Amino acid sequence: MADAADGTKKRRKTRAATEPPEPPEPPEPPETGGGGGSSNNDEGMLRGTGPAPIRRRAPAPPRRRLGSLAGPHSILQEERVIVGVDIGIKNLSVARLRWPAASSLPSRTDPQLTRAKVLLASARVAEWCVIDLIPGKSCRNLSHTSILDALVRCFRSEHPGIFTGASAVVIEVQRTSIMKMVQAALFVTARMQAPTDAEIVCQSGLKKLDFGAQDMAELCGKRITTSTYAQRKQAAVTLCNSLLRYLPSFAENADAVQSFEGSKKKDDYGDSLLHCLAYASDHLYC
Repeated sequence: MADAADGTKKRRKTRAATEPPEPPEPPEPPETGGGGGSSNNDEGMLRGTGPAPIRRRAPAPPRRRLGSLAGPHSILQEERVIVGVDIGIKNLSVARLRWPAASSLPSRTDPQLTRAKVLLASARVAEWCVIDLIPGKSCRNLSHTSILDALVRCFRSEHPGIFTGASAVVIEVQRTSIMKMVQAALFVTARMQAPTDAEIVCQSGLKKLDFGAQDMAELCGKRITTSTYAQRKQAAVTLCNSLLRYLPSFAENADAVQSFEGSKKKDDYGDSLLHCLAYASDHLYC
């Protein structure tokens, strides 16, 4: 029995010495993140040059905001001008607000109404008026051609500089066919007169009161209801009155404030100003 066991061990040793060793497993190629990169890596490994480099897409550039900053401070680097337009034929309201360079900017985390208040504190009212496109005439039985002709004449002759140098023009969206025609004509006029890089925006009429009911109630001292068209018009007047009263910086714009306070169309004045502020609070911040 001992001789048989010795013979079995010798045969195992002889077999192990004569059989070739198993080849090592090849290393796994590095992941490339895409299907097309594996063949390039295999070719590079066969040529002895190593795996092909992985190509990564460059990150998208940050979106440009009107409030470009100088360093970590919330300071406006260049002057910005925003024009708000509340469309009408007998009562077309325009507000042109200017923020000089080095103006303070609100924080992005602030509520929208807080942003609007901070922006108003450094704003300058370059122009704020209500325009009658057809003085002495009634809107009834007027042709579309005569309305468009009056609009073009107004912004070419009587108010030629409203859109000049604007960073953005905000036009309230209209509902009826004739007012949509005026909206389109104003869009083209602003596009032709404003700088080529200016943003021309058609903004919903609801946006001008998108400050939050609680914030508006705290500012105005009472609850503001905006369910109907008439209520929204009155809310714009109430909100403007409160903003002008609580922000002393508007003392530097006494002429514009007096025009608003002495007007019978305060709702139109308020609409154009609030359109400016709603757009600015969404774009001028740090």
